[in-house]
Amino acid sequence: MKRVAHIFGGVVVASAMLLTGCVLGHDVSTDKPVELRCSPIMSQRTRSAEAEGKLLFNTFPTEADFGLWAYSLPRDKQWEVFSPDAEPFVENGRFQHNATDGLWYPSTSLPWAYNQQLTIAACSPYIEGVAFDPEKGVVIGNYDIEAKPNEELLYSHLMTNRRAERSMSGVELYFYHALARVDVRMKTTLTESRSLLVKSITFTNVHTEGAFCSLPNPTWYPTEKLADVCIYSADDAGWPLPDSNNQVVGGDTYCLVMPQVVVTDIVVLADVLHGGMIIPEVEFRVENATIVWEPGKYYTYTFTLTDNSLRMEEPMPETFNVAPNV
Repeated sequence: MKRVAHIFGGVVVASAMLLTGCVLGHDVSTDKPVELRCSPIMSQRTRSAEAEGKLLFNTFPTEADFGLWAYSLPRDKQWEVFSPDAEPFVENGRFQHNATDGLWYPSTSLPWAYNQQLTIAACSPYIEGVAFDPEKGVVIGNYDIEAKPNEELLYSHLMTNRRAERSMSGVELYFYHALARVDVRMKTTLTESRSLLVKSITFTNVHTEGAFCSLPNPTWYPTEKLADVCIYSADDAGWPLPDSNNQVVGGDTYCLVMPQVVVTDIVVLADVLHGGMIIPEVEFRVENATIVWEPGKYYTYTFTLTDNSLRMEEPMPETFNVAPNV
């Protein structure tokens, strides 16, 4: 009888715990929403990190902002099945860096309840009019790269079914590069007695405007607008050959380009120096070159320049958008 009474007493105690809101030491009656804040991380663009197998993500630039979308479902419903039922939690809300704790805060407070799980996506920089679609991801209707030269355009990994946690400081968001990066390595067989000063390198008639979707794979849809894209333009005398032979022209400079497949002429203007004479801005050209630029890839073109010809080697693209372990 004592054993039965002991068991019954245990049931009474357990029932009392449930009635007062205590389950396994967690007091649900005191649950309060946490504020949605973010800790963004950006994919690197450094060859050394790629070659050495280092972690390919960097701290997000503190001066950069981003727009964020979050959609809410109950904890027992998964985004992959119930996305049509998800309620908007925030749509293209602007997040900016807070110097006090190093996190990115929304412009208005966003309380996140414990019974909600969020699916989150983002785009940097913050751009009015950008949208999110469950199947297409981040959707940019029209982006003109000429209007924003060398601006990093980033999109985030789609984070699904994220739950609020009491100890949460900021949601980690992994950002990837939507554009491609191009630079040029120049070399020559000429000697000091017959040298060159490279003044400019231009890819002619390439797409500079288009629409973008991040899902299911990052994809650009260029418009018919074409323009000449100058990869390098000399600020001073020019890039000397053979003095700077087989080096990336301009050193650390590079050009961000819209991903595309297009046939282009590549034009190099250079001063030719020989016997104390200078022949200014001689044009060297590679005609009908097919270029393939993909999102998040880095292309280095190698050109061999003589005093009367220009030869291009096909670039070996390097990938910088490495998927995180999330």
